[in-house]
Amino acid sequence: MERYSIDLAIDLLGRLNVLEELDQSRSARDLCQTLSFQTRFGSTLSWLLERLVETGCIEVHTENAERSYGLLCSPWQPQCAELRAIALEANKACFYHKE
Repeated sequence: MERYSIDLAIDLLGRLNVLEELDQSRSARDLCQTLSFQTRFGSTLSWLLERLVETGCIEVHTENAERSYGLLCSPWQPQCAELRAIALEANKACFYHKE
């Protein structure tokens, strides 16, 4: 499930063109302004970016209590469909094993 949530974050950040904007370090607030997102999306955007920090693809800097994110390398291609299928199979096997 951990890998699936990271792949979903990669997919969503790519679709929203956020990754393209990380050629320089930017805060979630700055990204929301640049990409014309509502400011209230900032906390969700921060959460998505933090998922990629865990992969080593994004670095984070903190200045004046504000976190800024920069792309270190391109993340892998997300495999959401494949991971979803594996999770559903595992869940089905677990369910049938209990009966």
